[in-house]
Amino acid sequence: MAKALRLRRGKNKDFLTFKGVESEITYDEDKKTVRVHDGTAVGGYPLTKNNQPRGWTKTEHFVSSGTWTKINKPDLKRIKVEVWGGGGMGNNSSGGAGGAQGGHGYIILDATNVTSNVSIVIAAGATDLGGDGGSTYFGSYIMANGGEGAASSNFGSGQSGGRVYGTNSIELGASRGHSGSYSATANGNYGWVGGEGGGPGGGGRDASSPAFGVSGGGGGVDGSVGAQGSIIVYEIYGEV
Repeated sequence: MAKALRLRRGKNKDFLTFKGVESEITYDEDKKTVRVHDGTAVGGYPLTKNNQPRGWTKTEHFVSSGTWTKINKPDLKRIKVEVWGGGGMGNNSSGGAGGAQGGHGYIILDATNVTSNVSIVIAAGATDLGGDGGSTYFGSYIMANGGEGAASSNFGSGQSGGRVYGTNSIELGASRGHSGSYSATANGNYGWVGGEGGGPGGGGRDASSPAFGVSGGGGGVDGSVGAQGSIIVYEIYGEV
């Protein structure tokens, strides 16, 4: 009978700090696959199984500041990062406008161009009357600034939505706040009507219906605060 060859083996957690030596092959007991090592990369390089998913296989949605982890993902090929800035706040003057939506856009990055773990800053919505929303950052790769707050004037016009910045980033656009207007009242007279906040989840025409969600909607008139921003990271694996 031929002699059996047994490789060094371990659980997936064991490979989080294991580099092995150049040309070494080990067996991952959790993933049921072998790993090839070069003595440098932590965890080595798991070999693909026939039933291993490829392409977009993982999504992380950040609604608070933190860190996206790059290390210990040797098969990661690229990421798509979608960002939203914070929403601006409405104004409480008669017929005042709503706040604008925070910037919205995305960027696609090859994993080899992302040098390490990435610090994430998530924007807050504006809470000061007529204030601008905060800015969202995915490291230095892409940022979305906040929507502008509503101007403090009667029959105010909506201010501009936030913008997106970053090399090769794609800007998807953000809604400006709705302007104030006139509207007929029950007795036939005309009165001021406040503007609603811009974007998905934008606030209504009073403080009891503030902006909601994590897509940077603007706050409506009468002191309605803006909604916070967020980041979605789509991880793409394999030869795709």
